[in-house]
Amino acid sequence: MVSSSSRSSLVSTRQPKKNRTEETQANEKPLDRLIKVTNDARTPGYMKLVIDLMLEMKEEIQEANRRNKEQTDKVERLRNENLSLKSQLNALRTSNTLPSLTL
Repeated sequence: MVSSSSRSSLVSTRQPKKNRTEETQANEKPLDRLIKVTNDARTPGYMKLVIDLMLEMKEEIQEANRRNKEQTDKVERLRNENLSLKSQLNALRTSNTLPSLTL
């Protein structure tokens, strides 16, 4: 039976060295790393498919966010226009000079 003191001496206390590829990957953007993984011949086909789907979904989300911002800006402009028209209407009502409306 090995004693605990001799067992602990068998276990390495050194930190594993990082590969150069791990260090360069840490400096890269996640998107760039994903693209490199999909171009790597060692990457399984199913992983390439998953990564491609994720990238496609990212593009779709970005497009949806862009359209959402456009719609939000449009709603804000319409609200401001509505407030302006309401204040003009109130000003006309208080002055009792409503213009005649022709239909």
